[in-house]
Amino acid sequence: MPRFLRRKPRSVRDVLEDLGLADETIEEAEAAGTDELLAIDAVVLPERGRFTLEELATKVGADVAVVRAFWRGLGFVDPLEGDRIFTRRDVAILKSVLALMRDGLIDRDVSLQVIRVLGLSMAHVATAVVDASEARADDGRDEAAGDDRGGGSFAVRAGAPPPG
Repeated sequence: MPRFLRRKPRSVRDVLEDLGLADETIEEAEAAGTDELLAIDAVVLPERGRFTLEELATKVGADVAVVRAFWRGLGFVDPLEGDRIFTRRDVAILKSVLALMRDGLIDRDVSLQVIRVLGLSMAHVATAVVDASEARADDGRDEAAGDDRGGGSFAVRAGAPPPG
């Protein structure tokens, strides 16, 4: 179990340090205001990429075009040549999906459709996380400025009329 789950962290920085991220990486994220997103990324995707698209295709025994179709179906852009963005988890998941297709248990088009739905759902989750992070940062700026109107609220940012 990761150390940050065993005790209550005092800050986002504590979580990032407990996850083993380099001080330079943490400082860059803090300066950019993306430290919370970095923490979520590090918790959700603890393993860093090891394989290129071509290496992933070789490992799972599939054509690069098939792997690319699944990757695009999730809503991701094509990786640049030589980018090592795929993990051992990607290998395991893709092997499982391809085995189901090979055994005739799922159809390629159906699996791509399901992957597209998952990708769209992940995009909504990512948007919610970014919005929540921005709202929290806005609220912190409002408090620092002595503004208690809640200018960073979701309702205001979504175009709803302000309360009162």
